[in-house]
Amino acid sequence: MFDARKLHGDSRDDVFIFYGCPEETVQKFIPRNAFLCQYAWENHFLKFILVGDVQVYEDIEEKDHYRNKTLHLLEYCGTESAVGRSSSKATGSDFPFLERYCNEEYLMNELEEKVVTICGEPGMGKSALADWISIKLKDAEKKRWVIHINLSEKHIPIPDDEIGTDVQSLQKLAILFDVKTDGLDFLLFQQSVQNGAPFKIVIIFDAFDEANEQSRINTLQLVNLLRQTRVSKIYIMSRPIFKHSIEDSITADAVPLELAPLWYSDIAEFMKKHWRANGANHLTDEELHSEAMETALSYEEEFGNNRGVLRNPLLLKMICELERSSLLDRKPTADARRCRSLFQVYTMFAEYKHKIYAEEKLSLNMNSSSAAAQHENEKIRKEFYDTLGRLALLVIFEKESVKVPFADKLKELNEEGSVMKEVADNLRGYGLIGELREGKARFIHRTFAEFFAAHFLLNEVKTAGTDNPDLMKFVLYMYGKHDYRQVTYFLDRFASASSPMHSSIINGDYSSLHSIDEKAMEIVDEFGRTLLHVAAVQGKNEHIWNILPINADSLEVKDKFGVTPIMYADKCGILFTLDKFCSLHSDENIEWAKKIPVTFENVTKEKDMEKSVLLKSVYNNRCSLLNVILSRFCRKRRHCSFDSVNPRAVDVDTIRNIFERTVLFYANSLEVVKLLLPYCDIRTVDDDGKSLLHYAILRSYPFEVVEFYFLRLPVDANSRWYGTPLHASIREGNSDVVKLLLLRSGTDVRDNRGCNVIGKAFEEYNPDIINLVLPNSSVAHRKDVPSVRRSLVHPLRSYKLWWLLDCVPEDEILVSIYHSPKTMLQIRWNRDKKYTYQEQFEAIFPYLNIDDESHFTDCFTRGHFLQNQRSLVPLKQILLRFDVSSTGGHGWSSLYRCAKWGSVDEMKLLLPHSNTTGRDRDGNTALEVATTAYGEEHELSRTLLRWSRKKCKYGGRRSRKKMKWALLHRCMIW
Repeated sequence: MFDARKLHGDSRDDVFIFYGCPEETVQKFIPRNAFLCQYAWENHFLKFILVGDVQVYEDIEEKDHYRNKTLHLLEYCGTESAVGRSSSKATGSDFPFLERYCNEEYLMNELEEKVVTICGEPGMGKSALADWISIKLKDAEKKRWVIHINLSEKHIPIPDDEIGTDVQSLQKLAILFDVKTDGLDFLLFQQSVQNGAPFKIVIIFDAFDEANEQSRINTLQLVNLLRQTRVSKIYIMSRPIFKHSIEDSITADAVPLELAPLWYSDIAEFMKKHWRANGANHLTDEELHSEAMETALSYEEEFGNNRGVLRNPLLLKMICELERSSLLDRKPTADARRCRSLFQVYTMFAEYKHKIYAEEKLSLNMNSSSAAAQHENEKIRKEFYDTLGRLALLVIFEKESVKVPFADKLKELNEEGSVMKEVADNLRGYGLIGELREGKARFIHRTFAEFFAAHFLLNEVKTAGTDNPDLMKFVLYMYGKHDYRQVTYFLDRFASASSPMHSSIINGDYSSLHSIDEKAMEIVDEFGRTLLHVAAVQGKNEHIWNILPINADSLEVKDKFGVTPIMYADKCGILFTLDKFCSLHSDENIEWAKKIPVTFENVTKEKDMEKSVLLKSVYNNRCSLLNVILSRFCRKRRHCSFDSVNPRAVDVDTIRNIFERTVLFYANSLEVVKLLLPYCDIRTVDDDGKSLLHYAILRSYPFEVVEFYFLRLPVDANSRWYGTPLHASIREGNSDVVKLLLLRSGTDVRDNRGCNVIGKAFEEYNPDIINLVLPNSSVAHRKDVPSVRRSLVHPLRSYKLWWLLDCVPEDEILVSIYHSPKTMLQIRWNRDKKYTYQEQFEAIFPYLNIDDESHFTDCFTRGHFLQNQRSLVPLKQILLRFDVSSTGGHGWSSLYRCAKWGSVDEMKLLLPHSNTTGRDRDGNTALEVATTAYGEEHELSRTLLRWSRKKCKYGGRRSRKKMKWALLHRCMIW
């Protein structure tokens, strides 16, 4: 996961290239004063770049200004997390961009964390990537031992409490990883797990999403135990639906990566390479490229708003195969190009494979027009789908779970049964079924198993219906479960295939629904579902509720499963749908605990705030749903101890996250705040001491929310890191909030570091804020405050001239500097501009109130300048203005200090203006100090010796040789 704090870092080695969003979106997350350019200049370095075409990324890599830089390609993912997405200081899960790595070598060489999670949608190539990583790791280093575990084929048992501490636990681990438990192999395995040598062990857990629930739990427990051994790296490959459960279970930092889909510009190239590898050798590169471009554009046009699915490699492979006959045999495939959804491509592909199987294996004429032939073909087709559907059941579901509803269908699914025999003899080798393993047929991809399982379930429901209650329960159980999301998608698409309106809702294509009337709302699909049912389950965004005419009565209609639309929305956890349905119910006697049981259970039992429906309702402003949850499931704050208390009601303030924040912190609208207020303590603070007013300011909540808290909470209360609310508003640059807070803030309010609001304003450097703060704050020196310097320390400490504060007395910086924003801007260190010191020094010098000019140079060098500064410009400016011969405590001159600190360059500047024979209180010259500290061959000593040759006298005029002996003698005495 990309750390968004890098965007606000100082490093000039990081370059951030944004893709897939408008400029306004990027501006929310980069520093306020940062320059965002939509192209990379030839002769100028840019830190933030917005590109419209990803190919530009490769061009930027080749430019001289970006060589040896770290380029971050950030693709806008279009979704943001439920908490904290509006902050310009976003980090971690708040950041709506995914970092895309164009070089897969990153996965092996640059990730320091031991656990790497790689997520990708079905068909994105997770298993192919796992194979690639395995091969590359082995080829890159012979001392790597790569163990590749396919979790769809291997059940992970409950691991021991410790791994690697005894031989028995290691033997169990070796058996699990198919390593021999005796001989040299086991000895090497034991040493590598315990010591990290002689081999670095890398473990790849592939197909995590295809394992059953218990196996997934055991796998994550095993990963946590392996982390404590000397195993080098662990990779977990999964679908995104399990991403959060993996993150929650891993007890230490893991790297969550997500496979990005193909770029649109890559689709034609993908098709071209696939066709070339599968027999299209009679076409030239130009002809093949032209065919690929024409095909890609044709499908993109047909898919319209759904064209994003074309970026899936598996789907593209199916399209390539569907188009292969037109490419090789010049046969038209117009039917395939009428596909407008993922489901239609799968359906067309399954029909295509069935046709090949029937014609090549069974020698049937699928194009015959005779009634007998068509009847036979339809019979073969049903057997084809039925056989694959039954096989798919055992791939998708546990055998025990399907035993009751499908007892009669499972009799032939053992290894000796007729179905397995038919698979072994006939179906393998026709592009859908692979080899048989442990009594199960392995589909070429899990999504094909999900497709055929859904087709089988549809036919079973249509045939048996309510006569088989176990079947109905089994099908209904899948809804709302992550494991079966793809199955329910295909199931709903099969059920709605005969209804264009139902299909449009599932596809997210609402353009054809604007003329729907109440009569059309009564149309049902194969499952007896109305448009409301389907919208409740598969509706992709809340715009659908602006189109469909609904009322409270229509929410009570039940389908074949006995389920209403609101029960589906509750079961699937679709909050915007639940919110809409709750807004239509005004009956106070409704038993909401029975109507939305899943939501009720979540609110009353879920202790993790991030998983709480209550928090999601608060943050997403689902006021109708929130009102139901609060009024029916939660407990109001009591005004006295005699108020009656419902023991089952939830105390909202007890639901907190790791930062000790209640849900009220995440209320970003005034309506939600007012709903929550009777149930929450408005005086609560988080673990940093931030109040609700602090948080509303830092999260850029609407002004009316800030004003609401402003009238009810202290405005001068300090937090640990952000100071008072006024400090926080200055940090955020919100001038309207600053004006509001100045009405009640003290004139010299300070944060925990002693910085007042003026200092904070200059630290952030926002001229508008500075002009607001200056007339309303105290800058005069007071006896109870150490000095005016305290208010200036933070703005100057942020710049490279901070050492000036140690060069002048504390009260000798004129407060009038506050009234010159132009001067402060000149002093300020601009990271994107070369810092010369001269401009900055000349800007601040007039504000230094210097009473004794004779001692200023000594004060200047007495500070940290000689130890910390790398520029001679300030010293040159001093030499133009002041005498350098003055001495400070112990009789030390500026030249003496250079000799003491070994500052050769500074000493060379001072020598023409200094007395080389001057001595300190102990009678030592600068030359003697340098010789003692660094030796007489040091450049410092040799330079001083040359300048002292004529001036330095020890009891009269001496030769250079005698002078050296005198120095050596003095050194021996010391």
